[in-house]
Amino acid sequence: MNVILLVTRSCHHYPLIERELQDRNMDYEVRYVEDHPDLAARYETKKSPNLIVDGELVYRGMPEMSELTRYLDKLKSSGQQSWQQKGV
Repeated sequence: MNVILLVTRSCHHYPLIERELQDRNMDYEVRYVEDHPDLAARYETKKSPNLIVDGELVYRGMPEMSELTRYLDKLKSSGQQSWQQKGV
């Protein structure tokens, strides 16, 4: 499972998603739009944060926390993994 947080450096919401991923011991990468404009163009993102799972843009902008936690719990149960942040 490939999880990417595509964010801007000034985004103050993405640490909330990051914490939820960490709490579930899920692997993920942080990619900054400023360093990866190709990803922003590919996913046509204009907001931050963005959650991309296995190449699919799952959330554009900050989701409701209850919706996010339900989604991550479902994702976690479908693919157990150990956490290791891969900040890029």
